[in-house]
Amino acid sequence: MYINIMYITGLELIEAPFNIEQNQLKQVLGKALNLDERNQRAFNVLYRATGIKTRQSVVEDYYRGRSVNFFADEGDRIIFPSTKTRMDLYRKSILEWLIPSLKKVRDSKFKNVQFTHLITVSCTGMYAPGLDYDIQYHLNLDPSIFRQSINFMGCYAGISALRMASDICKGMPDSKVLIIDVEMCSLHFQNSVKHDDLLSNSLFADGAAMVVVEGANSKNHKLALIDSYETQTIPESMNDMAWEIGDEGFNMKLSSYVPQLLGEQLEKFAVCFEKHPTTNYAIHPGGRKILEAVQKAFGISLQQLSHSYDTLEKHGNMSSVTIFYVLKKMISEGKTGRTFAAAFGPGLTMEAANMNILAN
Repeated sequence: MYINIMYITGLELIEAPFNIEQNQLKQVLGKALNLDERNQRAFNVLYRATGIKTRQSVVEDYYRGRSVNFFADEGDRIIFPSTKTRMDLYRKSILEWLIPSLKKVRDSKFKNVQFTHLITVSCTGMYAPGLDYDIQYHLNLDPSIFRQSINFMGCYAGISALRMASDICKGMPDSKVLIIDVEMCSLHFQNSVKHDDLLSNSLFADGAAMVVVEGANSKNHKLALIDSYETQTIPESMNDMAWEIGDEGFNMKLSSYVPQLLGEQLEKFAVCFEKHPTTNYAIHPGGRKILEAVQKAFGISLQQLSHSYDTLEKHGNMSSVTIFYVLKKMISEGKTGRTFAAAFGPGLTMEAANMNILAN
């Protein structure tokens, strides 16, 4: 177990611009996939089983139900775009949605904070000079600010960023680390009727978070203290969750066996942390079955995972960003005390943080 004390002193969410009903996404993607009767039935069952009501996206086409800037029309068919087109929209969304939103949050919440380090997180897009450079430049951060990027690690990368920030703060207790986590999963929906692709299309969404982390010398208001981390992998399951670059976007391999595999390992994972009846659980809602596997392994109730279920219902799975939505909801609703936060991603990798949410 890795032990170090650091504080979260800021946590703000940035929702993607288009809020879309799950049923509308089902109709748009169903049309795009040109499903036969059998696959349409399977598709409908998947969407009903997700527990998702709304998702957010940077893709206006899903919201409008027609070609705008993502799909191409060819008669009655909707053509899925190339990887280049998807990456062009990723960069455009960084500049036209994320950066202006970050400026508003920075000016209202962190105007007088002099950040010493910048960590960016994203597994749904890459370019160079990258996301880290655009944020440093457009937010007028110090040109000498230390920049680091976490890319392509998947749903657990948000906690990995917290861990990296801890390492920085351990060596430099006066540090003020800015974490920007942004995912645009909906850019990578696939024109495929394979179960993995249908499942991914039914779950994933877009969002962003801005997190400020400071060391032991911080005199600012503190939202949470994080004092330990744990990472475990299940090597024999490395082919059950994967993320690869293809000709038409990034291809997610998401086996239906993932909840079962996680369930078999979660009890071993849990023993790394002190259990207590009052522990809060901030669990990445990778899907309903994953949350159910966590409930069973930890012997906890649905109510104890209500913040995870609610995040899934209102936002879907936003990959690495999602854990910050769960934590923000807990903090906003006045939850305090010891909290176990965990996320799961390719590998399978399980990353967790043991924290203490402080009174607002």
